[in-house]
This record gives sequence, C-alpha cells and structure tokens, in this order.
Amino acid sequence: AKLNGKSAGKDFDKEFADMMVKGHEEAISEMEDASKNAKDADVRTWAAARLATLQTHLEHAKKIQSEQK
Repeated sequence: AKLNGKSAGKDFDKEFADMMVKGHEEAISEMEDASKNAKDADVRTWAAARLATLQTHLEHAKKIQSEQK
C-alpha cells in the first residue's frame, strides 16, 4: 500500500529500499529468536541455517538504501 502512492522514480526506489531493509531486519530478528527459543530442534536448526542468507540480503538492501539518499 505504501508503494501505491509513489510514482516511479526516486521516491518509489527510496521507499522500496527502506521497506526491504526493515523487512530483512525483522526477519533476522525472528529467525534469531527461533534459532534459540523454538521448542522443536528441527525448527531451531532450520532457522539458524537461514540467518547467513538473510544477513547477506540485508547488507545488499542497505547498500541499495544508501544509494537512494
């Protein structure tokens, strides 16, 4: 919904990059919590295995975000 009000161009790109950074930060937080606190060992293992990929994606999103300022 936030992007619907943006026209193509810098405003859209900045909002999209901000959303990607926020989304990846939230996902990392949830995966860190699951990797430590999930009751099921398989879920803990699965969540821990996803963290490196999410952190790489976050770094890419932050790079794009910094280019939009």
